[in-house]
Amino acid sequence: MTLLLHLSPQDALDFIFSTNQWIDETQTQEVKNKLIELTKLIGSYQDNEAIANKSVGQNYLLYKFLVKHDRQPIRFMFIYYKPKDKWQLQKFQYDDNLENELIEASSAYRLTENLPCDQ
Repeated sequence: MTLLLHLSPQDALDFIFSTNQWIDETQTQEVKNKLIELTKLIGSYQDNEAIANKSVGQNYLLYKFLVKHDRQPIRFMFIYYKPKDKWQLQKFQYDDNLENELIEASSAYRLTENLPCDQ
């Protein structure tokens, strides 16, 4: 992730997409264009923090990052797969819908004190 922070959004996406020959270039261009437009709206990059790191075995990994910008954060998700000796990007996703998720997580029915008691 540190390497990607010093690149423009387009260069960072070019780098991560280049790790997997199976990813369709038409789709990657659309993702790049949308991310570039979003970053224009939310201001300059400020910082990032890892918010999730999960794996299925040793060769399939998920990383999520909260990337802070002037106006609001973006969540990035990367899934990597290592079929032989090199890691490749398996899936990339980003969204800026963290507010709804945070509100939902604090809903009364999710609070432990409101869970049914075991009898």
